[in-house]
Formats: sequence, C-alpha cells, structure tokens
Amino acid sequence: KQFPVLYLLPGLFGSFENWIELTDLLKYAEQSGLIIVLVEGGNNWYSDSVTTESDKFESYFIEELLVTVESLFPADRASRAVAGLSMGGYGAYKFAIKYPRRFSFAGSMSGAFIATRLSTGRCSQEFEELLPSIEDVFGEAGSSSRAANDIFQLISRSSREEVAQLPYFYLGCGLDDSFLETNQELARLLREKEIRFDYYEEAGAHDWIYWNKQLEKMIQHIREHLPG
Repeated sequence: KQFPVLYLLPGLFGSFENWIELTDLLKYAEQSGLIIVLVEGGNNWYSDSVTTESDKFESYFIEELLVTVESLFPADRASRAVAGLSMGGYGAYKFAIKYPRRFSFAGSMSGAFIATRLSTGRCSQEFEELLPSIEDVFGEAGSSSRAANDIFQLISRSSREEVAQLPYFYLGCGLDDSFLETNQELARLLREKEIRFDYYEEAGAHDWIYWNKQLEKMIQHIREHLPG
C-alpha cells in the first residue's frame, strides 16, 4: 500500500529528536496514517553552502534522502508533503517553490523567511545569533546565493504558469513571535500572486507550546490535501 509521506524539518540549533521529545507527534502520527520522516537539519538552512563545499544539504535532501526513503515507502507528488518550524519552515517552502513537481503540500510554523536578508550591522539584536550560520551558508549580503535562496524573490519571480504548478501552502505564526512580521509579509505576497494557501495567526510565541498545537492542526490539513 502507498502511504502519504511527510518530511518534517526541525529548526536552527535543533534536532529531529525534538519532534518526539517536545511535542505529541507520536500521538498525531498514529492518528494520521502518514509516514513521517524526521529529518536532521543541522544549522545549514536546508541549502548548499557557498563557503563549505562539502556541505550540500539541499542536494542531499532532493537527490538522496527522497530516493532512499521512497525505495521503502513509494510516493508520488500527490502523496508527498514537506513541513517544518522556524528554519525548517523556511526550508520546506524553499523546497516546495524550487521543486514544485516533488511536493503537493508545504507547511511552515514560525518560518524564518527573513534569513537571507540578515547581515552583520543590518539586523536587530534578537536575530544576531542567526548570523554565523546564515553567512556560512549563503555568504555575504547582496550575493547571488542570497538572491537564489530568498523566498520572497523566488515567489515574486514566478510566472503565472509557474504559480499554477506550486503546491498548497500552510502558514502559521504566533502573535508574540519575532518572525510575525516576515510571516505577514509572506502571506500578503502569496495572496497577491494568487497562490493557494491558508494563514493562521494565533496566540503563541517562538516555542514548543505553540508548535505542538500548530503541529496537530497542520497534520490535519495535510490529511485533507493528501490522498490515502
């Protein structure tokens, strides 16, 4: 039997184990009928690094991990979803936008979509701890790598035909989250481009209490959009 598959991406400084240790994922998974793949993301923003040649997480995810998992659990685009929180939300959206034929659902909770715009001397103190990983992966501000991995630019440059190929997007952010403004900006852009999505602003901060609640809701959306 072919089961729908969800690739679940953790955030910066996190681990795939966080999903099991800090949320009720096991309960949600048992009720969902999904194959859920917990991906170890490191601190690489789900991208191929421009400063360390051997760090190629995007290539690994698309060219190796999907193939390996689906040799055991066959899936096609219609039954494949990718989602995550914070850095993982950014990664999920980037994979869905750059590889729309691979996924029919992309979900984000508290997505760190501002990442490629942050640089030394040009960000608030609350985002400074993100800078070392961002600069290691994307290089200096204004670089071609920054532009090629900027969620807003990727969507803005999409033609009407390319927009029609994009998957459904789930977008959620807490009202006390430091990434609220960038999530609101992304919601406006998705609406302007007439991309299919749902956006939820609810009480909550950038923490596991909020993510646990959102995870249950997001998995319900996945089951509604994926067959099986």
